[in-house]
Amino acid sequence: MNYEVKQINVWSAIKVSFIINAILGVLLGLLVGLIMLFFSALISRLAYLPAGQTDFGLFTGVASIIIFPVIYGVFGGIVNGIIVTGLFCLIYNLIARATGGVVLELKGAELPPQQAGPTTYQRPQPIKEPTEPPPPPEERKEPPPETEAGGPVVTP
Repeated sequence: MNYEVKQINVWSAIKVSFIINAILGVLLGLLVGLIMLFFSALISRLAYLPAGQTDFGLFTGVASIIIFPVIYGVFGGIVNGIIVTGLFCLIYNLIARATGGVVLELKGAELPPQQAGPTTYQRPQPIKEPTEPPPPPEERKEPPPETEAGGPVVTP
C-alpha cells in the first residue's frame, strides 16, 4: 500500500524533536565533560607548571561534568529541537504542496482469519446457585472379617 505524507504537523514534530535533542544533548555534554576532565588531568600532570597552578579554568575541571551537559542539553533542545525542526517542517510543508509529498510504501502484516463473533450482544446467563445442599457422601462400611471356613468371626 502506498501512502503519501502531504503535511507534517509542526507542533507535534517540535515536541518530539525537543525531547530527543535535549536527551542527546545531555548525553553528548556528559561525554564532552568527561573528555575535558580527562585531558585537564593529563595536561596538569605533563605540563611544567609553577607550584600550585593546576587550574585550567571552569570548563576543564570537575565542573565541566555539570556545565557541558546543561549547555549541550539546552542548546540541543532549544536550537535543534525547536528552531531547526520547526523550519524544516515548514519548508517540507511548502515543498510537499508543490510536489505532492513523500510516498511511502507500507507492507501490512497478514493476519490469520478470525471467526466472526456474535452480531448482537448476548447477556451472560446467571450462575444458578443450588437451593438444597448436596446430600452427604455415603459412608463405606467394610464387611466383617471372615474365618478360614468362610463364616464371620464372632468375638465374645
